[in-house]
Amino acid sequence: PLVGNLPPDSNGMTSAVTSAPSALHNTAAITTAAVTAMVPIVVPSPNRPVSSTVTAAVTTIPVNGVDAGTTTPNAAPGVTVTVSPPALLDVAATWDDVQYYYQNGDWGEARWNLITMLSAKDGIRDLALNNISPALQAQQIYRELTGNPTALYWRQWLDAFTVDEISLTLADIYMGLANEDIVNASDLSTLSEQTADYLLAAAVGRPNGDTVRQLSAELSRYLLANEQQRVAQLDGLVNAYLVYANEREAQGAHCVSFQALTAAHQLAGDRVPSDLLRQYETTCRNVVTAQTTAPAENPLNGTIYYSSEQDGRYTIWRVPVTNPESVASVINNASQPSLLGNRLAFYSRRSDSEGLSGVELDHSVDPNERFPRYTNNVEDARESPARWNPTGTLLVFSSTDGDRKDRLYTTPTTFSRVKDVVIEGEDPVWSPDGKYILYRDVGADGNMPGLVLRSFDTGLSQRLTHGDDRRPIW
Repeated sequence: PLVGNLPPDSNGMTSAVTSAPSALHNTAAITTAAVTAMVPIVVPSPNRPVSSTVTAAVTTIPVNGVDAGTTTPNAAPGVTVTVSPPALLDVAATWDDVQYYYQNGDWGEARWNLITMLSAKDGIRDLALNNISPALQAQQIYRELTGNPTALYWRQWLDAFTVDEISLTLADIYMGLANEDIVNASDLSTLSEQTADYLLAAAVGRPNGDTVRQLSAELSRYLLANEQQRVAQLDGLVNAYLVYANEREAQGAHCVSFQALTAAHQLAGDRVPSDLLRQYETTCRNVVTAQTTAPAENPLNGTIYYSSEQDGRYTIWRVPVTNPESVASVINNASQPSLLGNRLAFYSRRSDSEGLSGVELDHSVDPNERFPRYTNNVEDARESPARWNPTGTLLVFSSTDGDRKDRLYTTPTTFSRVKDVVIEGEDPVWSPDGKYILYRDVGADGNMPGLVLRSFDTGLSQRLTHGDDRRPIW
């Protein structure tokens, strides 16, 4: 892989610069080559307390015109050139990073992570990062957000964010970049049209867009004016900033409004009320303090159920979290516990009742008791735990069913011993709403492993990963 952590370019973007080695064009000189270009690469700040895994949006370089995951047809005899398939971006984790940088006023990092997130698979795939102005870029993003809000990308991630949240965040980011230019300018004459373009980008899709457009127009006039004309233009520019800051303060964006006032103060300090600036600063500091103060730890509680093997004998145990010394056996000759409320499903290893079994834990249980079986086959749920659906009415599990082919089954939790085949696969788990089953696909020939998401009602499925991925937890 040709991957590098490079400094940001002139647009605040981080790039991976790659060039394919000449050896790749001589297939006779190599036996296997995997060429992957990772763009973009998210590099958190050194002092960033990373709480989530930040991954990269990945594309692949075709070799001899062949797409990822395929074998080139015109390689030399006996030579295979394989291109690695693209990895998946962790969209929810990247959105967390957007919020982190946004809350800390790191507008460049916030913008980069947001565009990275939107450029992920099934997102805005052809998003231009460096070749268009901020305003055109914002228009393209907003058009994609509102043009097809029912696309798979948005349906999949609406529990992490909404289109409106992204639009508002994007606007504040561009406004922050413009104000950052002004606050950091040692000489206001060095401000460029890009600063005004940031303001115009901020106006895209905003309920207070007219206010931002007015601010952008005033700043453009100020930048184009000569030294004498700028004195006359300054009043209009500062007034536009005050209107915008007051609107954002009323909308609860306290730090955004404070930064806007700070930019106005940089332009004309004597024309910005100092008491108003201090008031906005205090409110912003209070908000930041509240956001960064760690919440009080919740006391741990509950009971942990687990299985262990000793001298070839499996036992399911329980231990109270608050009293780890009080370990007690629950069921002997059993493994693969799966708990929902007070109902425990498990794999019984008793010779007279081997298979998927269950027990209610709302009464005293004899560890040596013989428990009723959910199904008849001794292979059911033997290799991985059965999983309850959210309502506790169905169990999903994998079984070879005697023919060494892994399949998924469901069975009602009424001990009816009836089971329905779902699909070939193993390691199933329900979605929180019970509408989907996530599982490891094994395929008819075992050559297509990876995680697959399947609708329980319609049977429609979507492959999420390729590779030897297993034991997912939702």
